Amino acid sequence: MGDEARKLALLRYNSGEINILLSCRALDEGLNVPETDTGIIMSSTGSFRQRIQRVGRVLRKTSGSGVKSIYYMYIGKSLEEREIIPNNAHNRTINLRYDAAENEYFNEEYDLLCAAALKRLIKNQTPPDVLGEVKSNFKLGSVKSDWQLPENECRAKINASGGAAEKNYWISMLKIIEESQYLILR
Repeated sequence: MGDEARKLALLRYNSGEINILLSCRALDEGLNVPETDTGIIMSSTGSFRQRIQRVGRVLRKTSGSGVKSIYYMYIGKSLEEREIIPNNAHNRTINLRYDAAENEYFNEEYDLLCAAALKRLIKNQTPPDVLGEVKSNFKLGSVKSDWQLPENECRAKINASGGAAEKNYWISMLKIIEESQYLILR
């Protein structure tokens, strides 16, 4: 891609005209895209500085920015670092396993909590249509860390929801949060 085409693509991205930007190493240094809220890093580099630069394109603080996500794909049992972002109160990390035969991502902790929450809903005689909605929302949440939010933040998301689908998603995440708290108390 030529220089003019790159400049035009960046201008269109920054203005919001396009909402996906694909880059091959161009985001390593010197580019500022602070309004970006999701990044997917598909290839690593031997340079720690370059890895941090790539992540920093997305995790940069901006005014009024909400939750930002990085999906860092790495090859297991390789020299790539598994976690380049520490898991702490400000950064919630999840480790997903990809099953090529099933073409799905799995997270053992999340999957166990989903199963326990569904079991509880079934025990409480939740109608089948609601169970179907919950299962769909659990599937949506499987590659996010929304289920790791504090309960009060999840409840705030429910109250701020713009529509039924969004509200149902956050209620489903709350069910997982409640299940995790129940397991901790046991």
